[in-house]
Amino acid sequence: MSIAIYLLLLYSFLAMLFDLTTDRIPNYLVAAELAGGLAYQFYIFGPMGILSFLGGITVPFALSYAMFLFRMIGAGDIKLFMALGSVAGFPRNVKIMLWSVICGGIISVCIMWRRTGFMPRLAYLISYVGDFIRTGVRKPYRKEGGRAENFHFTVAIFAAVLILALTRI
Repeated sequence: MSIAIYLLLLYSFLAMLFDLTTDRIPNYLVAAELAGGLAYQFYIFGPMGILSFLGGITVPFALSYAMFLFRMIGAGDIKLFMALGSVAGFPRNVKIMLWSVICGGIISVCIMWRRTGFMPRLAYLISYVGDFIRTGVRKPYRKEGGRAENFHFTVAIFAAVLILALTRI
């Protein structure tokens, strides 16, 4: 495995660990990961690595900001995608993001099947979208607290990095 894969596994694991234990991804962790990503890109590509670094952090921000506006994911998740992108670079980080969504969907289906049921969540989604269309007001999609349907998205992100590491896609 490459140094990049080890860094991605380390960064995503540490973020998941903090998120699961404190419900936060500390800014100092993200800053250290971004600095490590910049150093890695510069080591691999020289001065041109700065472009890979910038692409790796701006694309995840742009792609996930809409989900943040509706509070479907937290700011920590976006910062983690940016930190991972600082190492992975643009094309690979998009794969991490796509696999994260797939893993998150699988986790969500399991939670619905086990805890809340499909119909109440579908009704909530339809009501949420209807309210937004009707009023134009963005309210948080995620209900606060330790609700049965909530989970830490960092678990899905770590699973995506594991898939990437094991399959080398």
